[in-house]
Amino acid sequence: MFWALGVLTPPQICAQEAPEALEESEGRQRARALALEGIEHFEQERWSEAHERLSQAFELFPAPTVALLDAKALEKLGRLLEAHATFQRAARLSVDGDSPKPFRRAVSEAERESERIARLIPSLTIEVRGASPSHRLTVNGVSLPAEAWGRPRAFDPGSYTVVAKRGTSIERSEQLTLAAGDQVSLILTLPSEAQPAGAPPPAAVVSEQGSSALTWTALGVGAAGIATGIIAGLVMQNAQNSLDDACTPSCPTSSRETLHRFRTARTVSAVGYSAGAVGLGIGLWLLLDDAGADDAPVAGGVSYRKGSAELQLSGAF
Repeated sequence: MFWALGVLTPPQICAQEAPEALEESEGRQRARALALEGIEHFEQERWSEAHERLSQAFELFPAPTVALLDAKALEKLGRLLEAHATFQRAARLSVDGDSPKPFRRAVSEAERESERIARLIPSLTIEVRGASPSHRLTVNGVSLPAEAWGRPRAFDPGSYTVVAKRGTSIERSEQLTLAAGDQVSLILTLPSEAQPAGAPPPAAVVSEQGSSALTWTALGVGAAGIATGIIAGLVMQNAQNSLDDACTPSCPTSSRETLHRFRTARTVSAVGYSAGAVGLGIGLWLLLDDAGADDAPVAGGVSYRKGSAELQLSGAF
């Protein structure tokens, strides 16, 4: 077996030692036993057990064959960051023409695998807007230093929860999933600092007053429209009565002005009623909406971009 051969063959560096040093030490025997157990677990696709045995064997006897197989087990576990580091560790081990062939082959393969796995490691860039020195950012409970905000950072594939805190208060919490090869940008927009005592009213209060003014304006326009429709309707009705008396069956020339007044009043009445209905409808909707808003909303937003596509959500939360 290729991997067993790599473990059982001592590295060339040992040839420089005294002959008695070539005898297998207890540590090397233990390394061989662990490596063989790791190989068995690997073939059975028991990746966690394989990694445990192989990493222990490498600590006792740093063979590139062992490190290479350990890195592959880590990749199967989805731990790409560790797998990449282990591939690099195997690739950096010193071998030459006198080294065992399995060792030389493992170092060469580790170099190729290191480049391949580097392209699979996802990155996440978290940009925080509106942050203050008191804000703290965590990713799956691990603190992310402020100097890392806005910069791509490598993560293993999986699900992540990004939390922005000020003191013990959570101000934003977002969940996302990173797949192999993803390059994701997450933008967190935080609410502004709390207003100190005696400060001018916050913008939310001004917005609420503006909403109330708009409500009453819409109601006023609606009422004016209805009133206009009623008055124009009366004028139209009066003109129609005059036309009914004069036009039997055709209208004389003297009734031309009355006919014009009838048509104009009819148009104004229709427009007035329409404007009144729209104005009253908007006003009543705003009135009900204002009544249901007990607390001023906190403006905020979240933007999530994956690759060339971007999904942005903003407004009040």
